[in-house]
Amino acid sequence: MVDKYPKDQLEILYQWGANQEISEIIIDCIRNKRNILVAADMGRGKTLLLKELISMTAQEEKFAYVGRGAITEYEIYPSDLVRLATTLDLSTKSFYYSSNPLKQACKNHFFVIDDVQREHMINIVEYLKDLSMQGTIASCLHLKGHDENLILDLQVKYFDLIIHLEEYQLIKEISLLGRY
Repeated sequence: MVDKYPKDQLEILYQWGANQEISEIIIDCIRNKRNILVAADMGRGKTLLLKELISMTAQEEKFAYVGRGAITEYEIYPSDLVRLATTLDLSTKSFYYSSNPLKQACKNHFFVIDDVQREHMINIVEYLKDLSMQGTIASCLHLKGHDENLILDLQVKYFDLIIHLEEYQLIKEISLLGRY
């Protein structure tokens, strides 16, 4: 008998402070290619949780990574690097002059967006929404008291699940939109 929720995935999420129900919702969102956003202040482990969520996706799925700079083992586990199909580096000027890199990257199974500035996140989300892209896993800096409207706007526009981190490696709560 196959467990509906693999114990290793549950254990990872338990280590992040998630209970059984929240862990199952997160795993279901990954399996059903829902768009997930990890939101937190600086130094809370957004990239590390993204890395864990990537490892929970189907191993045969390729993905595109959108970020700033070169990818290292800090962002993606070595075992998942073989599934990396496309990397879009927002720190290069060539990216800004064409939407073609995003369009080409949409041929992959899912997107990972990490460590991008707010205006880039908004533009990327608009583009992915127009293409009806599903399965995005992203992180966004959420400065307490400043970014609530941005996070809400991103959720309404595109993301099905927001995972809020309160402290380093501690899931505070999740926000689930009704389309889940």
